[in-house]
Amino acid sequence: GCDAEKWSGQDEPKLVDDSEQVLDPLTAYQMVSIMEGVVQRGTATILKQVGKPLAGKTGTTNDAKDAWFVGFSPDLAVGVYLGFDNDLSNNVIQLDAVCLTAAATGLNEAYPAQIWEVMYASTGAWHPLEVVRDTTFGFNRTGKVELALPGGMGESVVAGRKAFWIRARYTVSGRDLPPRGPEGRTPDPYQKPPELLSLTAATVGGSVPASQCEIVRFEPLGISDGLPGQVFRVKYPPMLGLRPEETILVGSLGETPQDMDGWIPWTRVGDFSESTASDKHFTCDERTGEIRFGPALTNPDGSVTVYGAIPDQGLSVGISGYRTGGGIRGNVRENTVRTLKSSHPYVASVTNPRPATGGRNEEELERAKMRARESLKIRNRAVTAEDFEVLAAKASPSVGRARCVQPLQASGAGAGAPPPGTVRVLIVPALARSVTVPRPADLRISARVADQVKGYLDERRLLTTVVEVAEPEYLFVSVDLRIVADPRMDAEAVASRVQDRLNEYLHPLYGGPNGDGWPFRRSLTLADVYAQVGAVRGVAFLLEARIAVSPVVDRDQGILGPETVVPNETGVRPTETQLLASRQHRIRVVPMESVGSEVGG
Repeated sequence: GCDAEKWSGQDEPKLVDDSEQVLDPLTAYQMVSIMEGVVQRGTATILKQVGKPLAGKTGTTNDAKDAWFVGFSPDLAVGVYLGFDNDLSNNVIQLDAVCLTAAATGLNEAYPAQIWEVMYASTGAWHPLEVVRDTTFGFNRTGKVELALPGGMGESVVAGRKAFWIRARYTVSGRDLPPRGPEGRTPDPYQKPPELLSLTAATVGGSVPASQCEIVRFEPLGISDGLPGQVFRVKYPPMLGLRPEETILVGSLGETPQDMDGWIPWTRVGDFSESTASDKHFTCDERTGEIRFGPALTNPDGSVTVYGAIPDQGLSVGISGYRTGGGIRGNVRENTVRTLKSSHPYVASVTNPRPATGGRNEEELERAKMRARESLKIRNRAVTAEDFEVLAAKASPSVGRARCVQPLQASGAGAGAPPPGTVRVLIVPALARSVTVPRPADLRISARVADQVKGYLDERRLLTTVVEVAEPEYLFVSVDLRIVADPRMDAEAVASRVQDRLNEYLHPLYGGPNGDGWPFRRSLTLADVYAQVGAVRGVAFLLEARIAVSPVVDRDQGILGPETVVPNETGVRPTETQLLASRQHRIRVVPMESVGSEVGG
C-alpha cells in the first residue's frame, strides 16, 4: 500500500515542464501584469463579473461607438499523484478522502472536470483509469473513491520517485472528457480547485478475467498404436481456445492416474507442413474436439515422408486440461454475475462491472459455406472494402458485423480530404438472440476488441493503408402506432406481436429484409412499417403511424437524446456511418366498434 510515514512532511514533487518556451519569463510577466490591470482597474472592469482570472486588451472602432475586448485566462493544472510501494495490478483500491465541502468553485458535481489515470511502465505514458465509485464528486466533499487498477502497472519514475503511480488531474478538454448528458455538455471549468485535507488508500477487492465455461482437468484420450495420422477426441467438445498450459501429454500410466512422472508435453501447430519426423507436434480442432498427430505421405519415388513425430506404440495419450462451453449465453450484461458458487475466505461479493463479450454459438452450415467462398476470394488479404469487412468479422468472436466506410474528413485549420489510404471499419458487436432490444451499452465495443480487430487487419492490409476501427452512430427508432385488432383476438397479445415484429425488423444484427442486420444506409419509411405491421396475425388494419428517432448523446453513460419525429414523406435516412436500432414502441389498439365514431368525429 501507500507508505504514508515515509512520504509525510516532504516537499511537493516538482514536475518538470518540458514544453517549448516561446517567450522569456520576465517579458511574459510584464505583459500579463499589464493586461491583468486592464480587467482589474482599467477599461474592462465589467469583465470582473465573470469571476475568473482574466487578462486582455480593449479597443474601440467606428468613432468609439463599438468596443472590443481580446483576452485570455490561465491554463491551470491541478492534480493529485499517488505512488505505491507495491504492485497493485488488478486490485480494486478505495481512497478515503477528507475534503472541504464545496471548496471547488465552478466544479459541476454531476460531471466533475476530473480524470483518473495510471502510469504504464511499458509505455511510459498515462492511460485512463476506471472509476468504480466516487462519492466525493471530484474531491468536492468528504467521501470514498473506488478505482479498478489494471494489470501490468509496473514501476516508473515521477518527479524523481520510483513507484507504482496513479493520478487524478483536472481538465475540461473534450478529448479527455467527451460531452455527456442529453444536452451534450462537457465539464464546466472551475476557478478554484478543491481542497483535499487527507487521503488514505486501502485494497478492498480485485479483478480477474473470467470465461463462461467448465474446466476439465487431465483427461486420458487413449493408447497409441504407433501409426501415423492417429486421431483422438476429447469427451466434451466444443473446446475453448487452448491456453499455454493446456496441451497434449504422452507417457506411461503409473500405478495411479495421478502418477504422471515421465509424461512429455507436445506442441500444438496449425498444420504439419513444416513438421519433421522428430517434432512432437499435434493439431487440435476445437469445434469437434479432434486431436491429430502427423501423417506419413508416400513420395513419387516410393519413399515415405513423416510430418511430425508419432507416439510410440503402447504409450498413453492425454490432455492436461481444457475448457468446454462458451456460446452467446455467456454474453451477460453488466452487474449480472452476483452469486458465489462456493465460499472463499475474505470474499464478500462478486460482480461483473462490464458486459461480457466474445461468446458465439456454433456457426450454421449455410453461413460456413458462404464464408468458405469469401475466404477463397479474398485469400486472407485486405485490399477491397469487402475484404476488410470479411476479415474484421473473423478477427474476434466479439464482432457481429463489420462495415467499411469512407474515413472522416479532417477537422481544424486546413481541413480537407482524409489522408490517402485511410480505411475506416465500423464494428457491430455480437449479441445474443435474447437481446431483442439492445441498449446503447450493449452496442459498445471494448478497447480490447477494437485493438484486436485493428491488429488483425494491420497484418493483412497493404503497406500504404491506414486502418481506423470505430462504432457506427446508432439512431434508435421508436414507432407510435394506432391499430385495429381482429375482435376475435386478444388485443394485448396482438400489440405484443407487433412490438416483437418491429424489434426484430429493426435489429442491427438480426433485422432487415434478409435477417442479417439492418443494412447500412437503408432508409426506414412508413411503407416499411405498414408492411411489417400488416403481416402480424391479428391486425385488422392500421389507423396511424409515426416514426421518431433518438441519437446517442453520451456513449459512456448510454444516454439517448430527445426524440425527433421524422417527416412521413422521407422517413429515416441514415448516413453512411449511421445504423438503425429499435427502442420501445408505443402501440395503441383501438376497438373495431370505435373506428367509425373516431373517423366521423
